[in-house]
Amino acid sequence: MKWISAAAVFLLSVLAGLSFSSTIEVPVDDGSGARVTAIQTENQLLEEQIVSLQAALREQEEKSAAREASKVSEEQLMRLRMLAGDVAVKGEGLRVELNDTATDSSDPAAFLVHEQHVQRTVDELLTAGAEAVSVNGVRLGQSSYIKCIGPVIEVDGIRSSAPFVVEAIGDSSVLEASMELRGGAVYELLADNVQVRMETVNELIIPEIRTGGEPG
Repeated sequence: MKWISAAAVFLLSVLAGLSFSSTIEVPVDDGSGARVTAIQTENQLLEEQIVSLQAALREQEEKSAAREASKVSEEQLMRLRMLAGDVAVKGEGLRVELNDTATDSSDPAAFLVHEQHVQRTVDELLTAGAEAVSVNGVRLGQSSYIKCIGPVIEVDGIRSSAPFVVEAIGDSSVLEASMELRGGAVYELLADNVQVRMETVNELIIPEIRTGGEPG
């Protein structure tokens, strides 16, 4: 009987131990919690960096837009100054030389280049889109004048004799084609005994408009 009681106590003790072990879980630290915390911290830092980079990007875009606006304004100002003749202009264009025709005629004036011939050439080039025009190096503007004074022609106070070189900056092929239109400027000049020579030029330089020239 004592042996049975002892065995029963042992068995009950074992069962009680098994029951206790099945209801209580002993926590095991495998490091996963620390990793989760580290990842969360890293993500937060990345988010802060992204926000910072986005702010920096917006700032750069605003600065770039301001610079671009300033650049456009400067380009527009330069364009206006070029059109007004305040600055020299450089670019491709057309050079037209008008010269007298040698003759033994009793009316030599009929074979000379006159103001209307120079004016006709200038008008044709401007109509064809020339951005700037000069006559014998004198840049023409809104108040410019061309007039005959005896055997010479005066342009804004500057007198010169033939040949008269008219230079125009613009699309050289368009300017040349416009001058050579059937019944156009070259046709009229040749009909008036004016010698005409034209050449397209890759780079012309036309100076700014001189001041102080007034018709006499």
